[in-house]
Amino acid sequence: MLLFLPFLPPLAPLSAIMDPITRIFPFNRGVFEDKVANFWCASNVAVKWKLWVSQSALVRLSTLLTFVGFLAAAIAPIRAWLRLRNQKQSTEVPPVMQTVLLLALLNSSMSFFLFSFQVHEKTILLPLLPLTLLLSTAPHDSSTFKLGVLANNVGVFRYVSVLDATQ
Repeated sequence: MLLFLPFLPPLAPLSAIMDPITRIFPFNRGVFEDKVANFWCASNVAVKWKLWVSQSALVRLSTLLTFVGFLAAAIAPIRAWLRLRNQKQSTEVPPVMQTVLLLALLNSSMSFFLFSFQVHEKTILLPLLPLTLLLSTAPHDSSTFKLGVLANNVGVFRYVSVLDATQ
């Protein structure tokens, strides 16, 4: 509330509150830009979203898809915690919970990158952090490790190539 105080009456007119909100949620710019490799940009090759669906429907659809993609990440840690709570009473966090938390962070950040509205190129860096932490416990000869390293390299180099293109 303190951050929004300069945009609230009596310091500003009530309509001024829309200024930061439209900057945080840029719905007027469209659901995606052509350079972000998320669901909207990739599927736009087959389905011309901006021609077939209205702007308000795209906002609702992106919110729904982000929520559905994020749902498992919200439920899994709670289920794991309830299961462990019934098994033993310990103050230390078991490694299973750490893995579940990292998977939930990876899933939720990937859901926001893939489906949310107006994704920026830097957003791919958010899923790479839990992915890198998951790689630290994976055996080096496992397919999980190999796919994780590939995703990490593609994400970082994709981000760097976009930076180079904008300069």
